Amino acid sequence: MRIAVVKNFIPFQKDCIEELARKLVNKISQFGHQTEIIHIPFDWTDSKALIDHVKSIRLLHLQCFFDQIIALEIPACFVDHSSKTWWLMNTSSFFQELEKKNLKPRMIDKVIHFGARSIADVSAIYTPSIKDREFIQRHWKKDCEILSHPLSEHKCWDKVIEKLIC
Repeated sequence: MRIAVVKNFIPFQKDCIEELARKLVNKISQFGHQTEIIHIPFDWTDSKALIDHVKSIRLLHLQCFFDQIIALEIPACFVDHSSKTWWLMNTSSFFQELEKKNLKPRMIDKVIHFGARSIADVSAIYTPSIKDREFIQRHWKKDCEILSHPLSEHKCWDKVIEKLIC
């Protein structure tokens, strides 16, 4: 199967999810699948840029390139695909960061609305924390399973890959 691991990309900023994405791609490849990391550029410097990027991400279709998408972050998870799994690492912290940037609540609500539209075509939803699961349940009315990411190179990756690949 051809699988894309999708994540946000903010130029010139380091993030901890990049390392997780690389490990995930490596582990999926060991199961015999072709995998790529897809970096979705994202700008949240102001509300107009935020909404423009969220809209453009929703219009990005990867169906002809990949059999499945595994999305690690909001708003990269809004990409369009018929076989999409969310393993969201940053749900509640993403929205807390938006609030810290003094974005109007109306803009944050728009992002939540885009998530609600995108979640309709998600095969499965996982998150590493109870706090993130509660956010998803409250705002998107979907249940999700807690799936922690393995801290070591060898620990529990088989279980994670088994859950993420549809």
